[in-house]
Amino acid sequence: MSPALAVGLVAVCLCSEAFFSGSETAITSADRLRLKTSADEGSRGAAIALAMLEQRTDLLATCLIGTNMSTVSASTVATAALVGAWPDLGQVLAIALLFPIVLTFGELLPKSTFRHYADRATPIVIFPIRAFSVVCWPALRVISLFTGLLDRLLGIDADRTVSRQEIQRLLESPQEVELDHEDRQLIQRVFEFAETTVEDVMKPLIEVVSVPEESTAAQAIALMVEHGYSRLPTYRGRVDQVTGLVYHNELLFLDDPATPLSDVKRAALFIPETKRIEELFHEFRRDRQRVAVPVDEYGGAVGLITMEDILEEIVGEIDDEYDKRTRSIRKVADNAWVVSARVELESLEHATALDLPEGDYETLAGFILSRLGHVPVVGERLLEQGWLIEVSKANDRAILEVRLERRRTA
Repeated sequence: MSPALAVGLVAVCLCSEAFFSGSETAITSADRLRLKTSADEGSRGAAIALAMLEQRTDLLATCLIGTNMSTVSASTVATAALVGAWPDLGQVLAIALLFPIVLTFGELLPKSTFRHYADRATPIVIFPIRAFSVVCWPALRVISLFTGLLDRLLGIDADRTVSRQEIQRLLESPQEVELDHEDRQLIQRVFEFAETTVEDVMKPLIEVVSVPEESTAAQAIALMVEHGYSRLPTYRGRVDQVTGLVYHNELLFLDDPATPLSDVKRAALFIPETKRIEELFHEFRRDRQRVAVPVDEYGGAVGLITMEDILEEIVGEIDDEYDKRTRSIRKVADNAWVVSARVELESLEHATALDLPEGDYETLAGFILSRLGHVPVVGERLLEQGWLIEVSKANDRAILEVRLERRRTA
């Protein structure tokens, strides 16, 4: 074998090994959520990768077979060439030369590179990997039978998974697992995320600042400056008849500030208020949207929901332009708090120890309306369990902010 041919064959084998070892790292390191989003957008490679990841043992075995075949081939060619040139030292030279080369260019560099570009590389490399897995199908079945037999001999339950109920029981039993309060809350939010609907987290329409579509760009900009928003929904006739959204970065660059908003508004994403936020999250990512308008069964807008609202269901409060500039619960004195009327009673109890009776309401505003029987004006008060509850901000349709003062220990 000529030296040039030997070097060429070894180089090909090294490239093959680098491909298989790097592909294994890329596919197993890729973000599954991004793969799912790409698959939803029509990426065939991402869809195949997700399917192969469901058969993880076969995937890893395919890459392992390819890596080992490449390594053995490179070693065989290099050893044959070196032994032919130096019969006494050929094997030693082959080991001494190949070991650092294979380790560096066949393992370390490709794994590091493919891991860095995992999300982009996976939908591409998955095609040759799948083709190779078809070729290796008989070997994969033998490996699968062997590993299954080994699992049974060792008493390993390959299908054993931890159920949602088991994790829930662990969370409810402090003695079973050491987790601080924040960690428990985070895990609990993740469980609740799949069951939460848009109407549970959206900003109600009554609190949304919107603008008639016949208004001018200058009027909309003034409204944005006044309220601190960068985007506003537009409506026609009634506020629940939302027609689109306008953005300050587009309005500011209009040549004519008198341009009607109907000429520059963007189409809004309308969704049913009963939609699960998990589905909306994927829809936002797929369509690169950040705002949606929930509608009821009659087609009327009932609020506004942003990507930040959804993320807050997992990670907690995130300040965005549709949030209050102050916290929803603020302690202003030793025994006094100023709170948003939208605060949930459970959160209020946790922060202030005010335990209000249960009823057909979830928020502080709902409790006050239930007690009074009418929409209160600013300054109206009621006494509950030794607490003075005073409406500090309101309009003719809703309570906005409430001051709480503890007069005695309940």
